[in-house]
Amino acid sequence: MADYCSQVLSGIGLTCSNTIGGIRAVYIANRGDVTAATIEDEVITALTLAESAKFHKYMFRKNSASNMVSTKGGDDAAGTYSITTNVAMTFAMMDTEKRVEMDALSIGQFLVIVEDRNGKYWMPILPTEDYMSASAGEGNTGSTTTEANQYTITLTGEANHYPYEVEAAAMSTIVATL
Repeated sequence: MADYCSQVLSGIGLTCSNTIGGIRAVYIANRGDVTAATIEDEVITALTLAESAKFHKYMFRKNSASNMVSTKGGDDAAGTYSITTNVAMTFAMMDTEKRVEMDALSIGQFLVIVEDRNGKYWMPILPTEDYMSASAGEGNTGSTTTEANQYTITLTGEANHYPYEVEAAAMSTIVATL
């Protein structure tokens, strides 16, 4: 029996390139529409969807407070480890079309891909695992003319890993056009 829980480490070098915060878009599919993910070298290279199923694109204004946050949880003494990922989305201007979409997002079970502002795609929950669902939501008219009139919703999921990167080439065949 081993005395230690050893891991294969590679190290992380100094990053000297520019990086930008925030998300550009979120792609959402119903949980039952995504059947498999192909992972090569720790990157998702392909996703398999049910016939005629697609991920649907949700876009945001820059600096809209839309983001993805992954947080480690668990208990070392109990031997548990989990990553909770929250995808917060803010949509400017309340209207009927968005209200209907908010209702659907509030009760569904989804798989999600997040496109960050650096052009990378991330999938927090794999099709073989669980799903993401709404953990918070709000419609707000604002109090003054300079405050936002908006909907916000947060989708949350738990896994035993941080989000996987999705190759950009894999995205072209799975996204519905707007």
